[in-house]
Amino acid sequence: MIFYERFFELFILISIAASSVFLLRVEATTIFIIEFSILILALVFITFYKLDYFINLSKKYLVKVPFVSIDQEEEIVIQKLSLWRAAPVFVITFSSLVLEFIRIWIVALAFGIKLEFIELSICFCLSIIIGLISQIPLGVGFMEGSLSLMIENMGVPSTTSIAIVMADRMISMYLVLIVGLIVSKLSLNELSEVLDE
Repeated sequence: MIFYERFFELFILISIAASSVFLLRVEATTIFIIEFSILILALVFITFYKLDYFINLSKKYLVKVPFVSIDQEEEIVIQKLSLWRAAPVFVITFSSLVLEFIRIWIVALAFGIKLEFIELSICFCLSIIIGLISQIPLGVGFMEGSLSLMIENMGVPSTTSIAIVMADRMISMYLVLIVGLIVSKLSLNELSEVLDE
């Protein structure tokens, strides 16, 4: 389920970002990022559907590694969801992304900046893709920098665009991390009390 959610998220992000070629004036760098993302998505898709084959093929070579113990006779089969069963995952993923687009648009409105919803959504998708390509957790730095630059190119002063992006990131990521740390600490205390009884 997690794989399908991440795959659909990437698919939606890349599809919306690719629409920038037709809806916005984009640079060659942006087109390269979109093409690179489509290539990665295609590789992930092929790898997932041929995962059984790759795992069973790798067993021949893993047996030669001294500290790995593998049953050569056992056939590994990865169960995959049908398109019908994966559809709800797609709908939930798409809905959550639309809510994210609405959130950043509302944050921009809170700063007194009215931006085109579609254009802002495309820029948001591109910045998430750039953050993912950077391979840094949460795309820290890359996502914020690219999105603030794109918002600035939409006619927003640089200080305001940075403030919009930082406020959105505080709401979407860092606030959630803080709440998660507090809840996990409380849960850990309750769990230790139950274990002590």
